[in-house]
Amino acid sequence: MKTKRSLRIFVILFTLLFIAVVYYLNKTPDSIKAVINKNKISELEPSVLFCGKPISESKSFIDNFESFSRSKLSGSHPTYFYPISIRFGTAEFNFHIGKDSRESNLYWIYDYDEPRIKGSLGYFELTSFTVGVENSCDELVQTWIYEFLPTSQRH
Repeated sequence: MKTKRSLRIFVILFTLLFIAVVYYLNKTPDSIKAVINKNKISELEPSVLFCGKPISESKSFIDNFESFSRSKLSGSHPTYFYPISIRFGTAEFNFHIGKDSRESNLYWIYDYDEPRIKGSLGYFELTSFTVGVENSCDELVQTWIYEFLPTSQRH
């Protein structure tokens, strides 16, 4: 009798945990959702600043950014970080993106300002242009990002 009760409790807890994980993986973070919604309703052409400089492929960048994912399989970590600003007229959204250590076109998305819970918002594949190490702009990256990243994972 006690075993059946324990099994039921375990099944219920496992089910709740499974639902929470599925919800987390399918929920779009508010900051990314704001960019996606603004892009849908804005009549203005978006502009993207990469390391403080405008890029010519802004629309392609936004398309790549909007196809983000909450999970990945590579077992890697971010190395080089770059601040990005996405603008629609006066509306501006700021993030850090971190280049993946294994997949050259994969980038990790982080909030620009230090969040209470540190972790990536998601991942996206950047096919619109190539970012090389020579584009480093570490002086523009918020200090918390490198403090959060273990020393062994830094470039």
